[in-house]
Amino acid sequence: LELMVGLNSLKQLASAFKQMDETPKVKFIVEISRVQSDDSIFEEDVKNAIEMIKQYPQHVVAFNIVGPEDHFTSQTHFQKQMAIIDRLWQQNQQLNITLHGGELT
Repeated sequence: LELMVGLNSLKQLASAFKQMDETPKVKFIVEISRVQSDDSIFEEDVKNAIEMIKQYPQHVVAFNIVGPEDHFTSQTHFQKQMAIIDRLWQQNQQLNITLHGGELT
């Protein structure tokens, strides 16, 4: 089951997490769009995802970048986005990131 929600919805989920008494049976992976043409917005999205993981590790277990690998922005911003992810990953205790085939090729 995949649930796609925006950042505002994630903040609403965070509020709901605070009200949960037990560890949920469902865990979340935050998805970040890779087709953002503005690297500062991409970086902010990664920071927000990391913050969600740090604040709610029992609910949010990782983040993943999503979007077509053949999109113009995906191709032209790939190196910069990977550098942003690497830097923030190193700075934040090497939290979980999921990468699928497109990011590995």
